[in-house]
Amino acid sequence: RASKTMNQSNTAGWAIPSTPIAVDYWRSSSAPWAKYFFLTHCHSDHTAGLSPSWNFPIYCSKISGELLKLKFEIKPELINVLEVDEPRLFPLDKRGRETMTVTAYDANHIAGSLMFLFQGYFGTVLYTGDFRYVPGMLPESLLALKGNIDLCCFDNTYADPSCVFPPRDAAQADVLQVIRNYSDHDVLIGLSDIGKEWLLEKIASEFGEKVRGGLATRGGRGGEI
Repeated sequence: RASKTMNQSNTAGWAIPSTPIAVDYWRSSSAPWAKYFFLTHCHSDHTAGLSPSWNFPIYCSKISGELLKLKFEIKPELINVLEVDEPRLFPLDKRGRETMTVTAYDANHIAGSLMFLFQGYFGTVLYTGDFRYVPGMLPESLLALKGNIDLCCFDNTYADPSCVFPPRDAAQADVLQVIRNYSDHDVLIGLSDIGKEWLLEKIASEFGEKVRGGLATRGGRGGEI
């Protein structure tokens, strides 16, 4: 259990006070204490404020890094890839006497999405970002910290008993059945952003259909399927 929990319901990102950390927060002038900038994933509400003029290193997954280059023209030299389940040491002073450890975990949300565990002089902070919980997704190394997380920053978009959603596999099966039921019709799949690639791949495989799409660019909604 976290000793303190913060519900960030009005913004997707946060520059965490009393730490050198900013997650999904791209207003650097509003958080002069932030030294390291992390990206959980590339949905638009988590990248608001990014542009080709961004000039600080960004720590993220490999997939998110590629999307940053394509969608926002972020300079390649600013992108630093974090591997899942591999702790990484960050120096907090010029001599490296003060450090923090960052471990990235798969958030099971969209391609490249991450959760972050920060450990340093500020204590232990778990930042989930958007995540899709399923049993077994959390590694033992994270579960072992139960009771020792000082601050938990979590996505609470659907943290309400009225929000009951089927598992992804069940939703996928429903979509496939609808397509079978209307095999003599054109079926349109709504795609407003990244995150449904798994569904397109399954449809293409199941029905032997080709899927084609355009690359989403900065300021645009992408191409057609």
